[in-house]
Amino acid sequence: MSQPAPLHLSAQPAVTPAHIEADYALPLLRITALQCRAGRRTELWQACRVLSPHGPVEPFAQILVATLSEALGREPVFYAPRTLQRSFDESWLLRLLERRMAGDTASVEHLIRARVQAQSQRYFRMLICGLADRISALH
Repeated sequence: MSQPAPLHLSAQPAVTPAHIEADYALPLLRITALQCRAGRRTELWQACRVLSPHGPVEPFAQILVATLSEALGREPVFYAPRTLQRSFDESWLLRLLERRMAGDTASVEHLIRARVQAQSQRYFRMLICGLADRISALH
């Protein structure tokens, strides 16, 4: 009687740090987007002034989502929490966070310049980097 072939772990889908970050970041951004719909709008330069450099993750997520329409020049699309699909805006934000956490500055710059209005890029960069750094610190 022959032995069954051993299972190879490579047959399992790989769980990467990017997936772990997306599991936290996407729900955070979606819930924050729901909360920001009812709140007043904040301009990017004002928002960046009030954020502490070593503060918690939630204020960065709130300010980022609240000012995203200004940075993009249009309303971003966020799906409801627990929705399996991702909007283009959600995928773009997650990619930005992932590339920042990986230290890929060139990709971060490319992703920002491709979609964020020129006058908002500096403030947006600070927000996305601050959010990525705080999410990284949680893990």
